[in-house]
Amino acid sequence: MDIKLIGSSIYLRPVTVADAAAIVRLRTDPRCDGFLKPTLPDVGLQELWIENHLKRATTGREIYFVACSLKDDHVTGAIRADDITETEFHWGSWVAKRDEPSGWGLECFLLFMDYFFLRRGLQRCHFEVRKGNDGSIRFHPKTGAEVSGENEIEFLYTNTRQDYRRCRTRYLNVLAPNPEFWPG
Repeated sequence: MDIKLIGSSIYLRPVTVADAAAIVRLRTDPRCDGFLKPTLPDVGLQELWIENHLKRATTGREIYFVACSLKDDHVTGAIRADDITETEFHWGSWVAKRDEPSGWGLECFLLFMDYFFLRRGLQRCHFEVRKGNDGSIRFHPKTGAEVSGENEIEFLYTNTRQDYRRCRTRYLNVLAPNPEFWPG
């Protein structure tokens, strides 16, 4: 899959096996402890997981992006969608280097959501946020997401394309306009 979603300081591209070590570093950062599903610090296992993901991705039902710096092409984060249908998707596994500049997460999120809601025209997404992840819990309502339920460890959210479109205009200054990517 040849996709490159370009922002003002980062771009998203599909993961490759060569990204395994960077993803392990991101997902095992102790500052993320408790907010992500546990990942073993084993690059070989991550490579195997990515190889299996790439096989599953051929169905069009999932995609795993890495975020890279436009300045030096280094992997700075990752975000994944799965259970993709003609109308909706589930997303998660959103992780970033903790020393990224302010606005990185928002730029990554906008590129990702615009891809699914505006470019692909999907209508709805759902995702989970671990309880205690206060920054994410404060962020998502600003993007139109609503809590749809909860369990012992997570809040469950949904977001619709209409709600996202209403909220996204306040964030347009984060990304450099790209006519192919930013519909009016």
